[in-house]
This record gives sequence, structure tokens and C-alpha cells, in this order.
Amino acid sequence: MLDLLSHIPIESPNEIVDLSCGTGMVTAVLRAWWPEARIVGVDGSAAMLDKARQDVTDIEWQEADVGNWGPQ
Repeated sequence: MLDLLSHIPIESPNEIVDLSCGTGMVTAVLRAWWPEARIVGVDGSAAMLDKARQDVTDIEWQEADVGNWGPQ
């Protein structure tokens, strides 16, 4: 995952959406790499998002079916 992220050519994105974020482990890395960006974690599992909310509080967490999700 870190290797893939290192290939993203954007230096300072305004917004990042992590689809199927699960417990937010990768989302937390995104927050560390781009602290000024608005970050949204989207997952269909309320239990996964509950865990994510406990571990990282400065990210917007959304429960949604990622197949039907669209920017808001």
C-alpha cells in the first residue's frame, strides 16, 4: 500500500476519498502524508467505521455502499 501511495503525483491535494476504508488504517496514513487535505473514509460496514472513528478523529467517516457512492 505504501509503495502504491508513493506513486501518487499530487503534492498537496485538497480532498482525498478512501473508498472501502475498513478500519481506517490506510486512511490514517493518508492523513499523516497530507495533513491539510479534507479526508473522507467511506465503507459499507458500520462496525469497521466505529473502529476507524475510535482510532482517528479528524477524518470524515461515511457509511455507504461504495458501488453507489458519489461525492457530496
